Amino acid sequence: MVYEKFIEMHTEMAFRNNASSSIIRAMANLGKPLNDALAAGLLSLDTIHAPIRSACECFNAFEHDGALNASYCGRKVPGFGSSWYKNEPDPVVEKFLNELDDEVLNVVTRYNGYVQDMWNKPGLFPNAALATAAFAFQENIDPVTAMSKVILGRIDAWVSIYSDNYVDRGFN
Repeated sequence: MVYEKFIEMHTEMAFRNNASSSIIRAMANLGKPLNDALAAGLLSLDTIHAPIRSACECFNAFEHDGALNASYCGRKVPGFGSSWYKNEPDPVVEKFLNELDDEVLNVVTRYNGYVQDMWNKPGLFPNAALATAAFAFQENIDPVTAMSKVILGRIDAWVSIYSDNYVDRGFN
């Protein structure tokens, strides 16, 4: 059941005006082939946009040690903050987080409080990257491959975005 809810969260996230979806939309409007558009969207992931691997690594480190090495995670802790919700939790993320096992949800809650306190950001809340990290932790998915689950959750939405925005420029 949690897997289906995870897929739902990422599908909904894909329909937001985020970097990967915007790139796919733009590529479709340029008349680029679907595979090129999807590749371009994928290449935007795992940096500032959807930093899944680093969010997983930081979450796992916190779960193991109860703290983070600030130099490891940097000025911005991956998995926190939102372009859509400031000083409040993202309801889509919160809905998914509540599907996690209680033990994992408790780690997320402690981690959120820790990050808010250590980085002096009381209005900072988990985003989809942290929700993915918690899901990967719960399901024992390696941080190196956790992005594959994000892609599964977004691919159908991306194809829909591409189809809705495709303009045949007559170059084929």
